[in-house]
Amino acid sequence: MYRCNQQVQPMEVKEGDLGTPVHVKVKDYRDAAYPTKTDTEDQNNAEEPYSVTEFLESTTMHGVKYTTENNSKIRRLLWGLFVMCFMGVLMYSTIDLTIRYSKGETTTVITHNELALLEFPAVTICNINVAVKGKVVLNESALGGDPLTSLIAKSEIQVGNESTSYLDEIRRAAHDIKDMIIDCLWLSEYPCNYENFTEVVTNAGICYTFNSALNSSSPPLYVRGSGSVNGLWLRLNVEQEKYLPVKDFSAGFRVLLHSPRENPDEMLERSFCISPAMMTRVSIQKQSVSRLQSYCANDTVDGYTTYKCRTNCQAAFLASNCGCQLFYAELEEDDGPICATEEVNECIRDSSKACMCSPACKEESFITSNSFAYFPAEALIDTITDAVGMTRDEIRMNLGELNIFYQSLRVENSVMVYDYDVSSLFSDLGGSFGLCIGASLLTMLEFVELFCFKLYRCREKKK
Repeated sequence: MYRCNQQVQPMEVKEGDLGTPVHVKVKDYRDAAYPTKTDTEDQNNAEEPYSVTEFLESTTMHGVKYTTENNSKIRRLLWGLFVMCFMGVLMYSTIDLTIRYSKGETTTVITHNELALLEFPAVTICNINVAVKGKVVLNESALGGDPLTSLIAKSEIQVGNESTSYLDEIRRAAHDIKDMIIDCLWLSEYPCNYENFTEVVTNAGICYTFNSALNSSSPPLYVRGSGSVNGLWLRLNVEQEKYLPVKDFSAGFRVLLHSPRENPDEMLERSFCISPAMMTRVSIQKQSVSRLQSYCANDTVDGYTTYKCRTNCQAAFLASNCGCQLFYAELEEDDGPICATEEVNECIRDSSKACMCSPACKEESFITSNSFAYFPAEALIDTITDAVGMTRDEIRMNLGELNIFYQSLRVENSVMVYDYDVSSLFSDLGGSFGLCIGASLLTMLEFVELFCFKLYRCREKKK
């Protein structure tokens, strides 16, 4: 065991023995990102701290780093061609997807909902004959003419005094609802009559609407079941002995099914006809249509429909261009006399061409399916003869039955949607970016960061 008792003596160092001192400058990593302007000459000669080459080598975009870090020029060239090729494919795909989105193509999604309670449609009925014989005396030139417009122009319907209007005269000449409806039954057990019908003026003349919610304090009627027992049944009298010899050679009624909150506009164009001596069964299916805002009219006006828009547009066109007005439009004293087909026929056709109306954003319609049977049955005709006080021939010539009911309480909902919306566009663009260059939104942020840094460096150099 060794023990060292020697003490270490301090060493004396002279100044000359240390040699020349070396000064080492430590560079802070923050100086590279945010250089300071301490020395103008050093700053101008300093190496770019965040170059494009460094960015290409570190970006998450696939394939780009191989264009700079390879020692082989051929490999760098090939990878550059690959990247440019797939960038071209990406640009083509982006333009194609953007064009598809800008077209705004739509599709319709149809669904069916079974309801326990369904609103019954309004039923508007008009006699095909617009004026009763005996109340109107026709001139010879009006025979065979247009049913109502020529009647107004050529007949002796005139404004008798200041308190009498054209509509008052048309109402006076029309068939009376009390004589038209013989029997009425709601839901096969609740009696109804002419008081349940509301008078309305249409282009087919004076008509009457059952279950109208317009200008009425009563809510519309609803049904809880389908089938003929859950609807409206009517026995009607066409009164052929009161018909005028005008243009229409048929006898019967026009019937239109529509929403209770809608006017029966364009009755002539939209209605179907029923005949006397027939029992007509009308089964209906309700449809609800919802359209996109860019494909429909502005629904700021309450009760807007395409038919109402066309009627008002034609009335305004005739008042300003033809100097007359439609008898079924809202009449104004300054709009001139009632239009007659023989006098302004060409002008009326022009009004139809000039009035183009967009469909409503939301609307209801009813698909009808009609079936017919001979009425009345020979075995029951004597019973009906005693009940209505008519002969057999009068019954065959005038009476008919109408039964309206839902085929089912299923509502068909048609909703218009964009076939290619924003979410589909971004999904396809993301797939194209990922497939072609392996990029994502974060990759795009890397390029934004580079651009912002370069912009910052340029502004710093100008200072």
